[in-house]
Amino acid sequence: MVQSAQRPARVLADPAPRALLLEFGESFMLLELRFWIRDVQNGIRNISSDVRLEIWDLFREHGVTIPMPQQGIHINHLPPLTVNLGGSRPPG
Repeated sequence: MVQSAQRPARVLADPAPRALLLEFGESFMLLELRFWIRDVQNGIRNISSDVRLEIWDLFREHGVTIPMPQQGIHINHLPPLTVNLGGSRPPG
């Protein structure tokens, strides 16, 4: 992550970018990347996006994957299934 922040020209080398591990969760690690820029008037979101895209590229380059959450649906009770093999349709 620090390497990613060092790529865009707008990010200052001093103070150096710093990556922090803030928290371990049951199925996650909360990370934070801190970096400084001198030209805030030129926008914050665009440089944040540039750094995030660099992180994405470097993670992919090094085989780091971000698993997407999975959800399962469990149905405990279903009504009986009615199958009509004849040619006539049931009323209704």
